[in-house]
Amino acid sequence: MQDLGGGLNFYKRYPADYGRKTARLTLAQHGAYTLLLDEVYTSESGLPAEMEELYRICRAMTKLEQEAVRIVAERFFPVGEDGLRHNSRAAEEILEAAPAIEAARANGRKGGRPKKETQQKPSGFSQGNPEGTQDEPRSKAPQSSDNSSSLRSEESARKRAIPRPEEVSEQVWGDWLALRKAKRAPVSETVLAEARREADKARLHLQRFLEIWVGRGSQGLQADWLKAHELAAVGAEPSWRAEQRSRTQQAAPGVAAAAPASQFFIEMEARDVAPRALG
Repeated sequence: MQDLGGGLNFYKRYPADYGRKTARLTLAQHGAYTLLLDEVYTSESGLPAEMEELYRICRAMTKLEQEAVRIVAERFFPVGEDGLRHNSRAAEEILEAAPAIEAARANGRKGGRPKKETQQKPSGFSQGNPEGTQDEPRSKAPQSSDNSSSLRSEESARKRAIPRPEEVSEQVWGDWLALRKAKRAPVSETVLAEARREADKARLHLQRFLEIWVGRGSQGLQADWLKAHELAAVGAEPSWRAEQRSRTQQAAPGVAAAAPASQFFIEMEARDVAPRALG
């Protein structure tokens, strides 16, 4: 998570999303979760990995309170590669709010939000012309810098874009990026790392996990949200195997009937085998 300095005075709260993720928490665990989230948003950084530090943040004095903090921290704030604990949803919200926060700080350093300049409507006559005759046409006013700012923003976004993982096809990667853009959600190394962790929990390849994500059209996806039919589709028979099975049924129906109806296959390759005549 990027450390922007200062701290957020406000952050969005989504009751439906929060309720789905925390439905099994106790009252004490809800309190620990809220206090840890407040600390993340206030510091705009990760949490310490040590439990003693988390106890201090949550003011957890009793054994029951400390156990609540431990459960919440291990489940919702895993330790990242930087040695700090991170929450993926909080990281997304902070990254999304970063441009507005920086703009507000810049305005503050300049003494407040700049006043809008009011442009006087042209009358067609010069203010210092007592004869009331029309002046020569004036040159066009300089165009707004909004277009150049937009181009700079797009160029900056392209530079920040993360590369497509090798195990994910271009089609699926493009569909997932389009979904994130439609949801106005960031695409970062943090978000991708969280997707990998959830895919590992579900024992899915990242490619299949992103396919399900795109199919659902949701802003986020967790392993425990997956349905049985989504997990079962992982072992679906590929087209070449279906064609091979069909040929076997035509050539040797007895062999095909005796073959197990498993949808999982083991592919083997024979090497350095001397040719041998049959018959």
